[in-house]
Amino acid sequence: MIKLLKYLNWKEWILIGLTLIILGVHAFCNILIPQYLANIVDNLEALGSEGAVVAQIWQEILFTVLKGLAIVVGIIVCVILVNFLSSIITTNLTARVRGVLYRQVND
Repeated sequence: MIKLLKYLNWKEWILIGLTLIILGVHAFCNILIPQYLANIVDNLEALGSEGAVVAQIWQEILFTVLKGLAIVVGIIVCVILVNFLSSIITTNLTARVRGVLYRQVND
């Protein structure tokens, strides 16, 4: 398996690095989701307390929900990009390895 790495060119190495960066962003976004859910629950609990400003709390809840939705959209975009980049890398690599193998057989 390690022997296949020598068939990667510099563009594919850059794509692998970009894929790893996107995976890091994806993991970071996954870590943020529980924090936003906890913020929503805390704000909902604050609605039951006496003297709470209802309009302000609902505004905070809405803002938190919108930020959470933006993170979920970011996760979806990260998954799509990682799948796209990995398919490009594997397609190019297998085509190159197949070409080398056919040249060896024909010689």
